Amino acid sequence: MAEKTDIKVDGYVVVQAGVKCGVGYAVRSNGDQEARDFYLTLKKTNPKALAGLRHVFEELMKFGVVQDETKFNKVIDKIWEAKHHRSGARVFCFHWNGAWLATHGWMKKKQKTRPEDKQRALEIMKEHIDRFGNSV
Repeated sequence: MAEKTDIKVDGYVVVQAGVKCGVGYAVRSNGDQEARDFYLTLKKTNPKALAGLRHVFEELMKFGVVQDETKFNKVIDKIWEAKHHRSGARVFCFHWNGAWLATHGWMKKKQKTRPEDKQRALEIMKEHIDRFGNSV
């Protein structure tokens, strides 16, 4: 069995290896990692929300699935949403080359997810795939 290793881009861990799959940040064509920026903001402003989202992604890394569909579900095409209900923190992500890559996050204030957030996730996914092809 091949050893799982973290993948770095520009010195930042983009994909952290797990038992079943990796998790990480999608990289835009300009190099931005919007999900990473969101996590860094949560680290300062809402550590409980960050811990809740981390738990979802740790479950993905360990088991390859999240059993609780209220915390992780498909929203459009290949885009999935990870949630921390108490805080309203949300992160969109997609599965690609054996890893779940987070596109961006936000604090949800209304019941419905805004269409522009879904579109933004699709754009970030496309930019990431265009940038890396099958190299990641």
